[in-house]
Amino acid sequence: MNVALPLFIPAPDGRLPDHNLPPLQPPEARTRARRRDERLEDEPFLPSLRVYRYRS
Repeated sequence: MNVALPLFIPAPDGRLPDHNLPPLQPPEARTRARRRDERLEDEPFLPSLRVYRYRS
């Protein structure tokens, strides 16, 4: 499941359900299509935080 907040599901045996583990490193290439009106620079401003600046 992809949710914004933690999701807790009560179970009679007290175990959590199976869940996905996100990868430790981001993918090398984009996994989504680019928007035509995208205004962000191509290179990250702060790569470790994946922060991009707007183009002027």
